[in-house]
Amino acid sequence: MDENDIPGFARSDIFLFGTCTWEEDNSVRMFSYRQNIDAQKTQEKKLLANLERDHLSSLYNKKTTQDKIIQMLHQHPEQLFAFFILDIDAFKLVNDRFGHAVGDHVIADFAHILKNQFNEQDIVGRIGLYHLPVSLRIGRTLPNSLPVRPARSLTAAP
Repeated sequence: MDENDIPGFARSDIFLFGTCTWEEDNSVRMFSYRQNIDAQKTQEKKLLANLERDHLSSLYNKKTTQDKIIQMLHQHPEQLFAFFILDIDAFKLVNDRFGHAVGDHVIADFAHILKNQFNEQDIVGRIGLYHLPVSLRIGRTLPNSLPVRPARSLTAAP
C-alpha cells in the first residue's frame, strides 16, 4: 500500500518563510506556506510509467527490462530464476502479408496473453520487434510446474 491508496491523502510541501517576534507580547510567530502537490506527483508517476513501458505492448521496454532483471539478480543472488525469450513465429510474414497495423494488433494481443500468464512480480518486457523476454524468481529449488505451466499455455494450439 502506498499513499495513493489512502482516501483523502494529499502530498504537500511546506515552505517556511521565517519567524518574527511580536513586540506586543514578545511571542514568536512563524509564517509558512503549504501547497498541495498531489496532482504534480501523480503526473510524475504517470510520466515515469510511460518512460518504462513500450507503447504498443504496455510491457516494460528494453532498457527497463534489462535494469529490472539486473536489479532482481543483485537483490536475490541466492535465488534461482527462470528466463525465457519468446518470439512470435512468422511475424515478418504477418507484417508483409497483412500490413503493420495487423502486426501491431498481433503484438498487443500476444503481450496481453503473456501478461496474464505471469505474476505481478515477474518481469515481462519487449526487447525487439517481436522478442519478449520473461524473467521470474522461482526460489531455491526448481519446482516442476512453475515455468512449465505458462510455457505450455503459451505454446498450446488455439
